[in-house]
Amino acid sequence: IAPDFFDYFAATAPLLDDPAENLLGVSAWNDNGQEGHIKDATKLYRSDFFPGLGWMMNRAVWEDLGPKWPKAYWDDWLREPPQRKGRQFIRPEVCRTYHFASKGTSNNEFSHFLTEIRLNKDPVPFRSMNMNYLRRSVYDPALMAELTSAPLVHATQARNGDLPAGATSVRVEYRDNREFEMLSRQLGIMDNIKANVPRAAYHGVVTVNIRGVQVHVTLPLDRTGL
Repeated sequence: IAPDFFDYFAATAPLLDDPAENLLGVSAWNDNGQEGHIKDATKLYRSDFFPGLGWMMNRAVWEDLGPKWPKAYWDDWLREPPQRKGRQFIRPEVCRTYHFASKGTSNNEFSHFLTEIRLNKDPVPFRSMNMNYLRRSVYDPALMAELTSAPLVHATQARNGDLPAGATSVRVEYRDNREFEMLSRQLGIMDNIKANVPRAAYHGVVTVNIRGVQVHVTLPLDRTGL
């Protein structure tokens, strides 16, 4: 685990306990946390996708779900609508855990992504930082403003760095799950979708860093619900 693993969870616990934030859990994992897709170890995101691999829930969630917890494949079970109930998660840009298993029930399905994950090494003082930017009332308008101002480009442009001069943030749009999978493969990010939610997505937006530029892989803006 990362040296700031426990500080991260301590700092985000108040958000998890606030019913207004509609959170099911906080995860230490980013499915797109590979060396070439990250930049800022201090940055945290909201997500509709349960990342797992080192996570926290509160007592109320456990008392609700614990009695019916399955013996196997509980991560996919937790992602299904009857359990998630529209609730969301907090995740980091840079992972606070590292997955090193080579065998398991998933047959090491995503080994080429997992082996390139970067574990955070430099502690971030999360408990002395203001976490209010993660509140829905702040986060959602800020994300929409970011998307609106980001130039629309093709996936190949984002992958190759062929971008408008001075662009620090761009967006690549997809219309359905099939197109998301295709564009994700072009960009070299996770193309997996569970319970109709792309990995790391929030309102259909997956944010990664490519060549130092923030790339939002997103539904058309009028379909995000932001």
